[in-house]
Amino acid sequence: ASDVYKRQVEAGEAEAKMILSTPVLVHGIEDMATEGSYIAVSETSLRALELRAVDLGNRVATFLSEREQDARALAAVPPSADAYVGFFNAKQGPFWTAKGTLILPMYKEIAFVDTTGQEIIRIIDGKPVAPGELRDVSRSENTTYLCETYFADGLALDAGEVYIQRLKGWYVPRPVAYAGVENPEGQRYQGVLRFVTPVYHDGARAGLLVLSLDWTHVMELVDHVVGSEEGYAVEPPSTEVYS
Repeated sequence: ASDVYKRQVEAGEAEAKMILSTPVLVHGIEDMATEGSYIAVSETSLRALELRAVDLGNRVATFLSEREQDARALAAVPPSADAYVGFFNAKQGPFWTAKGTLILPMYKEIAFVDTTGQEIIRIIDGKPVAPGELRDVSRSENTTYLCETYFADGLALDAGEVYIQRLKGWYVPRPVAYAGVENPEGQRYQGVLRFVTPVYHDGARAGLLVLSLDWTHVMELVDHVVGSEEGYAVEPPSTEVYS
C-alpha cells in the first residue's frame, strides 16, 4: 500500500505542476503579443517563464502536502461532531475579490465513515448533518457526485497513508461561468479535493476520515498571477477584509 500511496502522491504533484504551470506559460506568452504584431520570445526568456511556472507548481504541491498533514492530525483525534466543527472553524484561508479579501473555510466537508461505508459524522459548512441524512458511501451512487470511490480506495490504505481523490465538481456551462472582468458575477466552479485516511481506535481500524478541500483555495494560488516579459507577478490584493 505504501508504494501505491507514493505513486499517488507523485502523480498528484506532477499533475498539479503540469496543470498549474501551463496557464502561466500560455498567458505569459500571450501577454507579450499585441494585435497585428509579434514580439519574439528568446530562449532565455522562455526558460525563465518555465522556471517560474515550476516554482508556482511547487507552491501548490506544498499547499496540498499541508492538507495531507491536516488529515493525519485530525485522524489522530477521537471522532466527534464537536472536534470536527472546531477543526472546521480553525482552518481558514484568504480569498481575494474586487471588494476586498474574504476569509473562507478551507474545507467544504469533514466526515467520519465506519468500516462498512456508513457515515457516522458529516460536517457541511460548519454544521453537523442530521442522522437521517447520513449516507452509505460504500455505494458510489450515494456519494455527492454519484461516482466517487474514495471509500473503497481508503480501505486499501495503511495507518498514516492518505488517499487523494481526483478533483470532483459539477460542470458549469461557459455562458454562465465566472470569467474575471468578462463575467465577474458568473457562477464559480465549486470543486472539492478529498483527502482520505484511516482512523484507528485501540489499535483497530475504526473507519475513515474524509476531508474535502474547497478547490477555491488551490485556484487562489494562481488566479492572481499575471504574465509579463520578466515572467509572472502576483497582483496585490485589497487590504480590506470582510465576511
